[in-house]
Amino acid sequence: KLDISGKHKKAIETAISEGMTTAWGAGVTATVEQLGVSLIAISDPAAMAWVQIQGPLIQGRITGSVMPRLKTELIEGLRQGESIQKISNRMSTVFDGTRAEMDRIARTEVQRAANEARLSTYEANDIVKVEFLVTDDDKTCAECLTYDAKIMTIDEARQLIPVHPNCRCTYMPVVNA
Repeated sequence: KLDISGKHKKAIETAISEGMTTAWGAGVTATVEQLGVSLIAISDPAAMAWVQIQGPLIQGRITGSVMPRLKTELIEGLRQGESIQKISNRMSTVFDGTRAEMDRIARTEVQRAANEARLSTYEANDIVKVEFLVTDDDKTCAECLTYDAKIMTIDEARQLIPVHPNCRCTYMPVVNA
């Protein structure tokens, strides 16, 4: 077991995070190339418009003039390709929430925007159905498990994910179905 609790903890965590992000990006690029489809990035104007009009669907004590400013910071963080942590920090400049609350909001709203952009990408490439996928581990909730492997149309999938705050579910395209 690797112990990363010492003075190098932050550097190790950052290296792992950056490595995982790079690997994920390479995997997406390879998949897109192999399928021969176009890729609509999270910073796509349609995704940004979706966030501006529909999201964030933040519930709780965020009201009044704070919501438009949170949207602005979320959109700018997405546009810049920032990490959840950076978006959380950015959003905390306009809302005085706890670190956990800001991280939860950032994570949930980025997940929402990413999945809506993903659905738009599929739709732009004439994919009409998707499969709901859960992160299958001990943190997976019963509600998300009820959707696991369910095939649905793009319209049925719209605004389903995130199912709840901190949801880790996603969609995969159903091709040749």
